[in-house]
Amino acid sequence: MLLLLSFFALFSCSNDSGSDHQTNPPDPEPDISTVVTLEPDYVVGGVKLNGEITHLGDGYSRRGFCWSLNLNPVIDDNYITTDGSGEGPFFVSVGYYSLPLESTFNIRAFVDPLGSNQTVYGNNITIHTPKVYELTVAPVKDIESKIATFSGSILSNDPALHSTIAHKGFCISTSATPTLDNSILWESPNSTLGNFEFSVNNLSRNTTYYVRSFGYNTNTNVYYSSDVVNFKTTGYIGVSGGYVMYDKGSYSDGWRYLEIAPNDVTYNGSNLIKWGCPTTAILQTSTDVGTGLENTNRIIQYCSDANCAARVCSNYSINGVNDWFLPSKGELYIMTSSLNGLVNFGDNTNQTHWSSSEYDTGTAHLVNTFYNFGPAFGISKNLGNLVRPMRRF
Repeated sequence: MLLLLSFFALFSCSNDSGSDHQTNPPDPEPDISTVVTLEPDYVVGGVKLNGEITHLGDGYSRRGFCWSLNLNPVIDDNYITTDGSGEGPFFVSVGYYSLPLESTFNIRAFVDPLGSNQTVYGNNITIHTPKVYELTVAPVKDIESKIATFSGSILSNDPALHSTIAHKGFCISTSATPTLDNSILWESPNSTLGNFEFSVNNLSRNTTYYVRSFGYNTNTNVYYSSDVVNFKTTGYIGVSGGYVMYDKGSYSDGWRYLEIAPNDVTYNGSNLIKWGCPTTAILQTSTDVGTGLENTNRIIQYCSDANCAARVCSNYSINGVNDWFLPSKGELYIMTSSLNGLVNFGDNTNQTHWSSSEYDTGTAHLVNTFYNFGPAFGISKNLGNLVRPMRRF
């Protein structure tokens, strides 16, 4: 009997012990957000920091960027947060006044994931900031024999110097290192961040110049752009034997330069040529610089007259060069302004040249190349006027 009671007592204790050790399943590990740092974009007055949330996970409470002169910066160094949520790219612009100028420092994107008390950082990227006052100079554009347009930009300007940087502009010289000592082309009495531009009209023909931008303060501390650009004014002989009259400064749409033929063209012994097709509306021609070739091709397509000015130009060939067209109205203006005094267009009797710019069905634009003047109205396509072919390359 005693043995049986002992067995029941043991069984009862065993069951009570098991109920005391029951446990709940563990909480799942949080799904942590991840982030990468992308290459920055340098903008006027600052830098655009770029990052990307590559995995959203359980979400995050904030995101942003931190920076330091040391590798692998953390938010205890310097940081800025950005708005927005979700996966994908994000950015924030930081003014150079917030950064160590003329320095090499490091940035990392960061994110604070939900469910974790640890900040997650992206990869380290190195950034180079500009000088306290830094300018750039762009390639020269819209170059004629005496005219050119200069462009520059102030990238950074330390606020401590903002009130003392009093002037900005361009200096130009035929020497490779232009300074204020040998030329001041143009200056403006302010030093606002951003782009600035100036056109000059007193250059010498067929001459190579060097240009850089500058800024200086009342103590005559001069800051120059690190780059120097060079260009050559037009008014030199091209491959056809005619003059190169215009250089837009860079290649686009397959061309950069405009060259005129050595002489006006003739048809059946006469230099007075009709525009042609006075009852045909060509339409969609332009007066802009750079459109003469397209105008000419369209005229030839819709006008079958053998002696029309556009077709005569298209058929023209000299010194092995045969890619000619009838200039637009804007191109004739540049031809005259660039080569005035170097080329005699026409004679004492005739100075008016046809353009490829149609005015309406019965009329087209012409330019008096002696006065560099073109009426705002059209002239009858049946009248004979001078024609000077042009080419681009």
